[in-house]
Amino acid sequence: MMDVALAAVPNQQFFVQLEGRPYDITVHEAAGCMALSLTRDGATVVDGVRLTPGTPVLPYRYLEAGNLMLLTDGDALPDWQQFGVTQFLVYVTEAEIVSLRAAA
Repeated sequence: MMDVALAAVPNQQFFVQLEGRPYDITVHEAAGCMALSLTRDGATVVDGVRLTPGTPVLPYRYLEAGNLMLLTDGDALPDWQQFGVTQFLVYVTEAEIVSLRAAA
């Protein structure tokens, strides 16, 4: 797993290279919860999906070339004030996903 740094602000957009692929990520507060939009290789993959702790951001395996998850202490609901403190966005590689699914 690789940490994808989130700033402790309610709305942010950033670019990151993950396994050599370009990702544009937007995280924003929406109606009291946190949502994420993701563009990979210039194509929108998800738009405005709700961030929930420990749940893969990409909802379908066919979209995966790795996946993102928000990890929180005690499965707390996402809170931008806790980004980088008790809540972390992580990237899980495709190989790690396969290994996790095999162990389940």
